[in-house]
Amino acid sequence: WTLNNKLTPGHTFDNQGVASATGLHIDFSPSGKVGWIGFAGDLSGTGVFNPIFYKTVDGGNNWLGPWEVRMDSIPDIVNSLDTAGSPVPTSAFETDFAVDMNGIPHYCTVIGGGDSYSIQSTLSLNIWDIYYNAEDDKWDAMWLDNVFTFRANLIGDAASDNRVQVSKTEDGSVIFFGWCDSDTSVTGGDNSAPNFIVK
Repeated sequence: WTLNNKLTPGHTFDNQGVASATGLHIDFSPSGKVGWIGFAGDLSGTGVFNPIFYKTVDGGNNWLGPWEVRMDSIPDIVNSLDTAGSPVPTSAFETDFAVDMNGIPHYCTVIGGGDSYSIQSTLSLNIWDIYYNAEDDKWDAMWLDNVFTFRANLIGDAASDNRVQVSKTEDGSVIFFGWCDSDTSVTGGDNSAPNFIVK
């Protein structure tokens, strides 16, 4: 392996002194030239996880960024939050990401009210596609669905959340969003008997 680039986004440290970042992804458009790195983190000290992006237009030789997408500036996301919780949105921890045929990144994540790098998972949650709206030159979001359950404790200390997955056709013309969610009448409220939902 050869180290070509080292990107240092300047994370805020969380309440345990750990860099506030999770869910690192990289993908390229079918051309192989336009690529994006996406992850959830905190560069502005908000105490919540927001999507953060880097972009390359030369196959990864040079990278622009980072850009933190402050989800509290996207009205549709803010208006979807449970009024019983925090008014500040946060990304959950299991995310995924794909770049379409036009070089547009699609970052899929469960979103809820957040505080101190935690998501208020007992309140209402939604899953979103965070993407760059090239026509309006801004970051935007598309609501995908409600999420009714969040975490499942599996074996011992092992746990899993919604297992978000994003994939695309070979030409990048269609993006698929998938996640796991359980019927609360079966599980009593956790995500231990999930159905895999795709849109």
